[in-house]
Amino acid sequence: MAITQGVAYSFKSEILSGTHNLASGGNTIKLALYKSTAVIGPTTTSYTTGNEVSASGQYVAGGGVLSGQQVSLSSSMRLWRSQIDHSQELH
Repeated sequence: MAITQGVAYSFKSEILSGTHNLASGGNTIKLALYKSTAVIGPTTTSYTTGNEVSASGQYVAGGGVLSGQQVSLSSSMRLWRSQIDHSQELH
């Protein structure tokens, strides 16, 4: 089985229940990269090191911290934006 693309169901539920604060200055969100052989998808409920890409170049194992996050309203749709903060990476 390979990676199934999608946002984790548990994360969606936690957003709706107010567990996470995605506004500026809110929770720290990290993004991890995985090999195509990883068995993860929307039912994955937590970070795992299994088949994660090794630290290389600007990528740090454990994931890059997303920064500059903001919640905004565009028409009738809520948007959340962020960017990877490379300043916290080990070189």
